[in-house]
Amino acid sequence: MERQQSRVYEAQLRLAAHYVMVVCKACQDYLRGFEGSVAAVLAFNAERVQIEKSAAWLLDHIDHPEAARLFVQMVRDGYQLLYTSVPDEDLQRWLQQSLQAAEQLGDVSAQAKHLYALGWSLNRKGDVQRSYRLIEDAYARAEAVGDAPLMSAILVVRADLARRRGELAAAAEYRERAHAIRRDLGDALGIHHYLYEKGDRAAADGRLDEALQYYEQAYNRAVKAGGYREIARVLTSIGLIYNRQGRHTDALAVYEQALEFSQRIQFPPVIVYTLHALANTSIAMNNLDAGQSYLEQALDLAEQAKLEVVPDILAELGHLAYRYGALEEAQQYLDRALETHRARENNYNISGDLAYLALVYAAQQNFAGAQEATLECLRLTMAQTSEVELLTPIFTAVHLRILRAFSPSVSTNEQTALLHTALHWAGTVLAHPGVDQVKRDTFASFRPALETALGAQRIARLLAEGAQLDLMTVVTDVEAALQP
Repeated sequence: MERQQSRVYEAQLRLAAHYVMVVCKACQDYLRGFEGSVAAVLAFNAERVQIEKSAAWLLDHIDHPEAARLFVQMVRDGYQLLYTSVPDEDLQRWLQQSLQAAEQLGDVSAQAKHLYALGWSLNRKGDVQRSYRLIEDAYARAEAVGDAPLMSAILVVRADLARRRGELAAAAEYRERAHAIRRDLGDALGIHHYLYEKGDRAAADGRLDEALQYYEQAYNRAVKAGGYREIARVLTSIGLIYNRQGRHTDALAVYEQALEFSQRIQFPPVIVYTLHALANTSIAMNNLDAGQSYLEQALDLAEQAKLEVVPDILAELGHLAYRYGALEEAQQYLDRALETHRARENNYNISGDLAYLALVYAAQQNFAGAQEATLECLRLTMAQTSEVELLTPIFTAVHLRILRAFSPSVSTNEQTALLHTALHWAGTVLAHPGVDQVKRDTFASFRPALETALGAQRIARLLAEGAQLDLMTVVTDVEAALQP
């Protein structure tokens, strides 16, 4: 019986080894770019069922050194293709299990790669503290084995973590060290990522022409390397700049190109990213039906691929439904988004969901619910470090006061009092250098009704008075006013 079991084990091990080689070979093809990438994804999908069965068998026998080595090899050498083809939560589980096996085997190179991948994933999710520990550990191990390409990749994440902690000089140093390694290696994709990230920073600072220049350089590098997903992503980013410049037709054309590239390798994160961008531009062009269709496509694909962005798309569908006047539908979307963000303890997104939900409650004449949601939004935002983020709950409180002032049950005297307070707070928000155009446009939409009620001169005076108020004083006033 033991002999028979041994034969079965050996046969299963050989079968698993074959599919590990299939994954590793396909990943090599994937990294060649262009048609090699497409062929690799097709090959992986054709064998997907057997690959997953082999992975499950290896995990069941991970205490055997030969099975552990095979599983570690598959995750280490097939990671780029696995990242493209396997849902993130499944890949995270494989990385954790493979890291434990690599530690038992003493494979420092694999440990470094797994720690980097796990740390990078946590960084994307906003878990800075846990990410920092993993990334520092990954760098020490990569340096110990002299893995220069991995060291450069880790330095990029170290730069982002330093930026999040406000250590801007350290972040710049890490980025330049990473770029120097990639330049010495002639790493076209690595240089692409460097240029792309510089474009992102310029875009975030509002330097749109400079961002376009970096994105165009990054695009050229991605084409040289044949990276379909990188080409798709940078094209979408170019389209986002066009959208911000009001060049909506140009943006749509670029997004269509991006979608074609991402769909060739069936890479859900970038497909969803591009569908999301198509939705935003369609909505900016007031084509709400197209916007909703793109968001629904993005949601369906994100749910299938188990992507982190699912609740963010739900929130946007909720806001769009609010614009349509479909208030019950809006509340359902936002409740689902909130439930997911609360489960993940993602306070930044929870506060955004609550700001949307407050407006839905107000439109339903549920002003008590609206105030409660805004108060929670404010308190969550106060725990964050950015002053700019506080503008959202304050402006939501402005929005609620104006809606309440013009509701049928409010007397003339009460309306005047509500509007006076709202305009003081609005003056603080609109005078802040970090205020976005959406808030300006929203306030402009209220202007005709406000002028009818108070007159243009009175409005100008109240806004000017609000502009002189200290932001934290206004935060305290808003919090007090929202108390039940």
